[in-house]
Amino acid sequence: MNIKANILSTRVLQGELLSSALDKGFRIACIPFIATSPLPPAAIRDRIAELGSRQLITLFTSPQGVINTFAQLPHRPDWKAFAISGATRTYLLKHLPADAILAHAIDARSLVPLIMQAPGVERLTFFCGRQHSPVLPDALRASGVAVEEVLVYETQLTPQKVTQDYDAYLFFSPSAVRSFFIHNTIPAGRTAIAIGATTANALQQLHVDRVLTAAFPDEAHVLEQMYTIFESI
Repeated sequence: MNIKANILSTRVLQGELLSSALDKGFRIACIPFIATSPLPPAAIRDRIAELGSRQLITLFTSPQGVINTFAQLPHRPDWKAFAISGATRTYLLKHLPADAILAHAIDARSLVPLIMQAPGVERLTFFCGRQHSPVLPDALRASGVAVEEVLVYETQLTPQKVTQDYDAYLFFSPSAVRSFFIHNTIPAGRTAIAIGATTANALQQLHVDRVLTAAFPDEAHVLEQMYTIFESI
């Protein structure tokens, strides 16, 4: 097989995506640089159950936030929601009807104006991890929206030394960016591909030479962006 490029993914990707990439000539090594774990049920069950009994406008920016919140609810709550597009919205649709999702956008900055334009949004309940990006809640508070943050999972950095150079590097969260750069750098001239704008900004702040952002925040579109770099090979 003719290998066009060796790629490092900082997340373990779905098997079918890896197989499809290899068929196209891309060998992807998956080395996770973060691990997530739910907070102990005893620490969050009562609070989430209490919130589940109320009519709320909620906010979700990660699949882990959705999964670990609804795992504590025995019934479908009467919630409306704003969400990041892609996997977060997909998981949310397993628990809420489509018309309960008031708006979704590909990144946090794009979601802010949609929330501000929605009628009657004065308060949001944000189900999140302990190391979530402050971009969205800070922007909402600055615009006069009260945001209650409910922590439902932890993110642990799992830094490790990468022993070879790759032709491109795939990143899926700002936390993974921080973890990777504890022991590594990206060689000059190599490309980093980010799942969204917040992750891309984390890379740019570390002066990575070339940062590209997927057109849509999911793993498949990250790979599509990767393919375009090498399509002439």
